[in-house]
Amino acid sequence: MLNSVEKAVMFLLYDKCASKESVLISPNQIIISLIPKYELSLKELDKIINNLIVDGYIDVINSDNKGNPIYCVSLKMKGIAFKRDMLNQKKNNRYLIARTVALAILSVTVTLILRAIFS
Repeated sequence: MLNSVEKAVMFLLYDKCASKESVLISPNQIIISLIPKYELSLKELDKIINNLIVDGYIDVINSDNKGNPIYCVSLKMKGIAFKRDMLNQKKNNRYLIARTVALAILSVTVTLILRAIFS
């Protein structure tokens, strides 16, 4: 399961790669895109990118463009299904919350009925 920073990076990469097979993006572009919410260093970003590679979301080739590092990122099957998986997870979370609320209401109702019967 991805943490919030990894999800943010993955959403960014998914949006960039959605219409293309692969995309060239610099680490600085990723860091700048995430600045309002997250402040990352290059080491932290490299760790996150490596985690996404290990988890099977993306495939990355490191390159240089005039001395600046650049990533050639392509989505793997798990990366292509990322957005759908996030939507399914949200649906599942809503279902769990609704079920919990319904069971709480049911238990309060049963408690009140039993008190009324045995009082």
